[in-house]
Amino acid sequence: MVRQIDDVLLFRTDISPFLAHLTKTAGNSSAESVLRVILDSGQLLAGSGEISDIKYGGNNLQMTDEQKKSFFGAVCLTETPLSEVYCLLDLASRRINLEPYGLLFVKDRIRDKGASPVYYLNNYPGDKYAIAQALFSLTTTHEAAAKDILPLFSVTGPFLAPPDQNRQGKQEFSWEREWRYPASKGPLAFGQDDVFIGLCPADRISAMEQSYPWLKFVDPRLNQKIYAKKLIQSRDRIGLKHSVV
Repeated sequence: MVRQIDDVLLFRTDISPFLAHLTKTAGNSSAESVLRVILDSGQLLAGSGEISDIKYGGNNLQMTDEQKKSFFGAVCLTETPLSEVYCLLDLASRRINLEPYGLLFVKDRIRDKGASPVYYLNNYPGDKYAIAQALFSLTTTHEAAAKDILPLFSVTGPFLAPPDQNRQGKQEFSWEREWRYPASKGPLAFGQDDVFIGLCPADRISAMEQSYPWLKFVDPRLNQKIYAKKLIQSRDRIGLKHSVV
């Protein structure tokens, strides 16, 4: 029997129909407070950091902070399945320490708003600096296109550096299956139907569900089968056909 790919994807547990956005403590604001701001405002905002590794492909010292953000900044999400989100937490040597707070969005709906999978440049052969230079040059030759595409790049392997420099170290984040929404697009606005479920520690679920009665919450660190009823209710709320348990 010939099957349609859309029907097959409904039951592919290794391909998540969702995108997770996790929060972290920021200054005096706890990860829960940040999540509450996101839910109250109905939008995700890009941080001030330069996320794209293409920033290493040229000299950005003459750029303003706003220019750097527009070329290299983004809202970050991950295609990691709900059952594996715990793998993103409590990792050593991370610059960004994510916490078990966040939201799971319907991937197709966030994709339609402009989010895209990250382009991972394989620099293990040590030959991607010229590509980074060419991409960086778009900031002066094709500014609008640069703001749309440069935030989507990440390097896996040795750090980018000119051939005459010996920049030690490497990075490997392709396992995060990251998606990004370029900062130049402004806030990533969402509605209740775009959100599948909320994430928070088990001892905060009751308080979060009381504050946001339209949304169910689960603890991403626990076996998700214990939340089967909630997951099915959440799927039915937004009219999804995907298997969620």
